[in-house]
Amino acid sequence: MPRQPKRARTALTAANLGQLGAPRLAELLIDRARHDRLLREALLRLLAQAAGEDELHDYIDRRLLALARGREVGRDEATALAHELDGLRRDAMESIAPVHPLAAAGLVRHMVELGPAIIRRAPPPRDQVGAWLAAALADLARLWTQVPPEPQEIAAFAIDCALQEDDAFPGAMTVLAPALGTGGLQAVRATLKMKLKELPAEPAGGRWGSAGKPAVHAGTRASRLRRHLGEIADLLDDVDGYIALEKAQPRAHVNIRAIVERLLKAGRGEDALSWLDDGRYHNRLISTLDQRLAVLESLGRRDDAQALRWQQFERQLDRTMLKDYLKHLPDFADFEAERRAMDHALAFKSATEALAFLTAWPDLDSVARLVRERSNEFAVTPPDMLLATGEALRDRHPREAVTAMRLAVTGVMRRGLSHLFEKAAQALVDSATLARAGPDPEHETHTAFVDRLRETHPRPWSFWQIYDSISYPSAS
Repeated sequence: MPRQPKRARTALTAANLGQLGAPRLAELLIDRARHDRLLREALLRLLAQAAGEDELHDYIDRRLLALARGREVGRDEATALAHELDGLRRDAMESIAPVHPLAAAGLVRHMVELGPAIIRRAPPPRDQVGAWLAAALADLARLWTQVPPEPQEIAAFAIDCALQEDDAFPGAMTVLAPALGTGGLQAVRATLKMKLKELPAEPAGGRWGSAGKPAVHAGTRASRLRRHLGEIADLLDDVDGYIALEKAQPRAHVNIRAIVERLLKAGRGEDALSWLDDGRYHNRLISTLDQRLAVLESLGRRDDAQALRWQQFERQLDRTMLKDYLKHLPDFADFEAERRAMDHALAFKSATEALAFLTAWPDLDSVARLVRERSNEFAVTPPDMLLATGEALRDRHPREAVTAMRLAVTGVMRRGLSHLFEKAAQALVDSATLARAGPDPEHETHTAFVDRLRETHPRPWSFWQIYDSISYPSAS
């Protein structure tokens, strides 16, 4: 048998370490564990696993209590904390639950109850430890479907989750719903409604901050309770209950999109439309156009939906709305409608917005026509947009490409946009080639344009240096 190379015999492998023997390795691990907390806990956990479910149960319980009483940790330590916590959770579910589901349920419940205290040790945003706690809550809900406690016990636990000050259990009602059942959800809802009524009345206009710190805390609690109550209403398919929660808030806080979404899902299109038409709840910062279209379609009012799509396109040159409009037209009617849309864009009040729409659609023939007919309206158009337009037009519409490039260069010079000097100089050189390929008596010659540009904008010199180096490379 050939001898192994010396380096292979000293490599850090399982086989080589096995040659040291268990006693030697154990001594080494004990020595290292005295100075390494994470290693020490990992070894204790392995020993507990090897000793059986009862010992593992006690170890997890003790370790959770220790973690809940610990100090705050930094970001790096938070990752290690989350990793350890998830390992404890997996031990409970994989090693204890298959043999003793009732004991596992008690252990995981203890884990969840200590969760908020443990989470507070980690720095914001606490995503990793938050994910561990969410997984533990889901595990508990699954265990309770196997070994259900008394219904009132589950309801009391759900209420405690909802009342946690630091909002440690978002979505808890949905997770616990299978264990709670309809009766449990209704019991939890009744208690949370009572807790909401006990809070101080919301200040006029919903400005909790103007009423002092206690009122701010009350506002936070009210918002959290409403969210849990809304979750329960959704689980019970109680649309009217959800709407009642929303209506109890100041008008500025009413989430009309959430209300319409639920009414539409419940097949109550007329009610949804009434909410959309109620001007008291309009918020110009929140668009409901997509929902109005969905409601009209659900009510079979397709002509009204099409009229609304066209109106929105006419008003804002909305590309998405035009595509949607054309998609809903009968066969062979879309060509004429698209032509009408391009004509509307050509006459749109803002030449810049028209250029952006036509370029993105794209309709290069219409872009060329726009540049040709409204070139004197592009003074405020971003030069980089005009540069892109010139590049897009150069093959099929060289004359209009020259116009766009010259407008872009003029804009760059007038505004002193140094970050565009190189692109503008290249465009100016390219426009000379295009002008020679398709001379236009209505255009001034390239030489005349450059001379006029030099006279009007002799500075910045850096632009002209770039232009001259591209135009006359042998001279540079």
